[in-house]
Amino acid sequence: MVYRADITELEALVLKGDGIVANADQYTQNDAWTSFETSLEEAKTVLANENATQDAVDTAVKDLTAAISALRMIPNRMRWKH
Repeated sequence: MVYRADITELEALVLKGDGIVANADQYTQNDAWTSFETSLEEAKTVLANENATQDAVDTAVKDLTAAISALRMIPNRMRWKH
C-alpha cells in the first residue's frame, strides 16, 4: 500500500487563492501580493506531485496560509459614505 499525503486542506487553500487571484483588483499589489502569488504557485506544484510528502504538503499549507493572511484589501470607499 502506498501512502498518499492528505492534501484536503491544501486543495481548499488553493481554491481560496484562485478566488483571490480572480479578484486581484480588490487587493493592494505590493510585496505581500508577490509572495502570495509565489506561495500559490508552489502549493499548486505540491498538489500536482502525486509523490509529495506530508511534510511538503504541510509546509505549503503553512506558507500559503501566511501569504493569504498578509494580503490587504483595498478599502471600499463606498462603505464610508453616508
